[in-house]
Amino acid sequence: MSPKQIILARDIKKLFTGNLKAPIVCFPPFPGTERHYLRAQIARISATTQISPNGYFQSPEEEEEEEEEGGMLEKSSAMETSIF
Repeated sequence: MSPKQIILARDIKKLFTGNLKAPIVCFPPFPGTERHYLRAQIARISATTQISPNGYFQSPEEEEEEEEEGGMLEKSSAMETSIF
């Protein structure tokens, strides 16, 4: 598999036949067999996919917003109880 195959795989819309030795007849011409095309598609998918537990990655901005929201809710509820 070459970088050229990965780049070309991005532009090709072709269904897989299941025969890994089958040629890929398409435009733009793909240099390789279905095995190479499948590997290029898997490389593209794995390069853009990330799996992580929910809440594992959190930016510092999100943490600050959560703290501010919690503080605002506490203050507003305290104000409401003091008014009534």
